[in-house]
Amino acid sequence: MLFIEVLKQSTDSLGPDHPHTIFASANLAAIYGRLGRYNEAEVLKVEVLKWRTESLGVNHPETILASANLAVTYSDLGRYSEAEALEVEVLEQRTRLLGVDHPDTILASTNLAATYGQLGRYSEAEVLQVEVLKQRTRLLGVDHHDTIQASARLASIYGQLGRYGEAEVLYAEVLKQSTKLLGVFHPHTIRASANLAAIYKKLDRCAEAEVLEVEVLRQRTKLLGTDHPDTILASANLSGTYHELGRYAEAEGLQSDVLERRRRLLGDRHPDTLLAMWWLASTYEGTQRIQDALGLTTKAHRGYVETLGESHPRSLKVAAFLASLKTKQSVKSG
Repeated sequence: MLFIEVLKQSTDSLGPDHPHTIFASANLAAIYGRLGRYNEAEVLKVEVLKWRTESLGVNHPETILASANLAVTYSDLGRYSEAEALEVEVLEQRTRLLGVDHPDTILASTNLAATYGQLGRYSEAEVLQVEVLKQRTRLLGVDHHDTIQASARLASIYGQLGRYGEAEVLYAEVLKQSTKLLGVFHPHTIRASANLAAIYKKLDRCAEAEVLEVEVLRQRTKLLGTDHPDTILASANLSGTYHELGRYAEAEGLQSDVLERRRRLLGDRHPDTLLAMWWLASTYEGTQRIQDALGLTTKAHRGYVETLGESHPRSLKVAAFLASLKTKQSVKSG
């Protein structure tokens, strides 16, 4: 990889603490992040933040950027509390130094809103994201790419809040605009299709969801490869639709594959791995394999409590599912 060679040459010729070497480290970390190699990205980003803090000071724009970039990787790794701590500080610094309408400040608000969503703090996420969309619309116009993405993020929060009708309206418009401005094969257009499919599923329109999700999986496999996080997510989403349609054999095949890949790439404690366990357990329940479902759900619940806390919405949902499985097992045994 070219970026690895650039970093090696800079380190050899200029030393590990030269600004050019640090810049090369940051670039390589960004590439690792896009490739889904989050642990490697974290190692580099921690070093970049350490060097910039010591050399430039905590309020230098490059140091603040390094904090923001590390927060993104913490979020990718499912370490949302660590991400939040950095993002709150980044937003405070950028607001103070750049003002509320600066693009970097607005981006900081966007990132913090996303983390609030991952932490199950949906109302706080909505407040931030509504303001971001207003700012993007006022400063950039309705057809700007950043405004469209702000709409997509707000739609996601509406989905998390169970306001599926509002989410569908926004997602349909996002897909229309992304297709017109970026083309059907752009990653953001593909993501818009995936997001609209997810809402169709919530509205019990699973046949429409399947059509979109099959195409999303095909495109992501072709463009990104089978082990990219976005491709794995596409497989997981399609498996959920198969489950809803009662096509349990197809669902189980995809879900088993998703769980294996997430375990290998993210580890057993990552929230995405735990979600894969839960979904596979749900399919086991659908085929009356209650004991298998209990084993996986118990692991998923324990993992969620340890990583996200007992009161997180996902922990509560898995706890309720686990209780229903135990009831079914006792009835079956009795």
